[in-house]
Amino acid sequence: MSTIANKLKFSRHSTNGGFTLLELLVALSIFSLIVTAGYTGLNSLNRALQLQREASSQLADIQWAVSRMERDLIQVVNRSLRTENTLLPAFSGDSRQLRLVTLSGNSLLQQPLSEERPIHWQWQQPLLSRRAWSLPDRLSSNPPMAHSRLLENVELVDFRYRDDKGNWRSQWNSTQQGRRLPDAVQLRLQIRGFGEIRRVVELPGRRT
Repeated sequence: MSTIANKLKFSRHSTNGGFTLLELLVALSIFSLIVTAGYTGLNSLNRALQLQREASSQLADIQWAVSRMERDLIQVVNRSLRTENTLLPAFSGDSRQLRLVTLSGNSLLQQPLSEERPIHWQWQQPLLSRRAWSLPDRLSSNPPMAHSRLLENVELVDFRYRDDKGNWRSQWNSTQQGRRLPDAVQLRLQIRGFGEIRRVVELPGRRT
């Protein structure tokens, strides 16, 4: 009798001290849900950080391109360009491109702005580019020294030119305007995934 009682007591102790298969399956299911939720959260956070880095990089590229253009316009000089056969306007442009001559130097070497260089800004969707020449004239022996791909994913570029009466024009040719430079240039950019940027740059002094 005592032997049977001891067996029943041992059986109850074994049952109460372990886990059933159902309990293990439930525990594993809960653990899987927790792991899945944690992975999804980390993946979302990583994606958000990646998008933030891409947006910061795009913003830096936009700021660089706009500041580069503003610098060219501030350093503009009213000087016609000589080719083998003719003279080109000192300043010309339409809604998609802009040609001008700037004064350049090297601020790191403390060089004054003394070198005249032709500059050509052009938009060919979706790329906004800038070409620069090392010598003042556009001769066949003076190819562009640099062709910079400044901005990509550009959906729209619109240059406008303000005359001395305050009117905005979609085209400008300094030769046809009595060798005058525009008083100001407006730049409007539409960039995919970022929106619209608009800048108006006053041209200083219209040097001759």
